[in-house]
Amino acid sequence: MSGVENVVQMILARAEEQKKNIIAEAEKEREIRLGVARKMADEKARELISRTEKEIRSELHHHEANIRLQAKQRLLKVKAELMDMVVSAAIEQIRALVNSDEYGAIFMRLVLEGVEALEEDEVELVLPRGHDLPVPLKEIERAVQERLGRTVSVTLADERTRSIAGVMVRSRDGTRWVDNTVEARRERMEDLIWRQVATLLFH
Repeated sequence: MSGVENVVQMILARAEEQKKNIIAEAEKEREIRLGVARKMADEKARELISRTEKEIRSELHHHEANIRLQAKQRLLKVKAELMDMVVSAAIEQIRALVNSDEYGAIFMRLVLEGVEALEEDEVELVLPRGHDLPVPLKEIERAVQERLGRTVSVTLADERTRSIAGVMVRSRDGTRWVDNTVEARRERMEDLIWRQVATLLFH
């Protein structure tokens, strides 16, 4: 083999070796890049899974909270309906008492409370429409004097209230009054009534 052929063979051998080295380096680079890509893909997959889990948990929590809120609202509605029924039944009982013997004592107590609160020497009573005075005026004046220790003139007003029961006690000049009708007392005591009804119904 001539010298030229030897040189050619050496060059070819080196080229082949370099080719192998380049291929080996490329393979290494490819493996490294694949590893990095796999790692990045794994991280992204974990992030996606974590984000999806959080979204699902959040959605479930929101759904559960919504269901609890709806259940609470339904319960409150039922409670309100029951309490309305109880209060309405109590008012109907009061309406029925108007024509009974018991109503005179109730009426007298409402009048006395009103007269005492007004601290006037002359008062007038405003009755509900269609109601007659259940206790004579003289008897009311006598009870007022016994309770307050002073004389108070009590008269009956010509006008009437739109109430089912009770009485409005007012000064003779009409500038001050105590509304002791059932509706007014219910409004003033509504919070207490609701609490008592709720306690009886739900505790």
